[in-house]
Parts: sequence; structure tokens; C-alpha cells
Amino acid sequence: MSPITPTRNSKAWHGTVGDMHAAITAVLRDSGYVGEQSARLASDIAMSVCTALGGRVVYLPRGDSVRRATRDLRIFSDWSELGLNPIALAKKYRLSMQTIYDIIGRQRKHHSALNEGAIEST
Repeated sequence: MSPITPTRNSKAWHGTVGDMHAAITAVLRDSGYVGEQSARLASDIAMSVCTALGGRVVYLPRGDSVRRATRDLRIFSDWSELGLNPIALAKKYRLSMQTIYDIIGRQRKHHSALNEGAIEST
């Protein structure tokens, strides 16, 4: 079975869904997937997102804020799970010590609030 891929005249892949498919295809190709394989995976991923979120109004943050949030989670994980100290984290992520302390503080507060919510709901 050949993948369903967007075309200029395809109504199924217009606007946001077409943009999403193109972005997924680009990431897959950059990751080493080629030809039919990348097209099939991109279609499957786009359809999965549409199935899960279809009909909802969804806000997707810009790439910079997502990258920053992901970086902050990695820093917190490196600190809390791997035991890296703030000096090592500052060097690894090329950030100032104060920024590392600020990130750890925000993440601790966030994780504490999440854990309290989980405890209350049980």
C-alpha cells in the first residue's frame, strides 16, 4: 500500500495538516529516513495527531519555547537523576550558574506541584 502523501490539489492535506506533514517529513529525512519510508511514517504520524487532537482548538508553542522547555527538563533530570552539579550543568549547557539555579528552582517548584496534585487525587 502506498502512503497517502499531500499534493498541491489534495484537500485532505491543506493548511495546518499539510504544514505538519511537511515538517514531519523533513525531520524524518534529516534523521536518515528516505523516500517511501519517510512519506509513510510522516503520513502515519500526521494521521495519529489528527486522530488524537482532531476537532480541538490546540495551541502549539513556537519552536524556541519548546526547545527551551525541553532543555530545562533535561537540566533538571541531569541534576535530580544523574546527580550532575550546577557547575557541570553550566558547562554542559553553556549557561551561567545563575541560570542553572533558576531553572532547577522553577523545575523543582513545578515538579512539587505536580506531585502534590497526584497525591491529592489518590
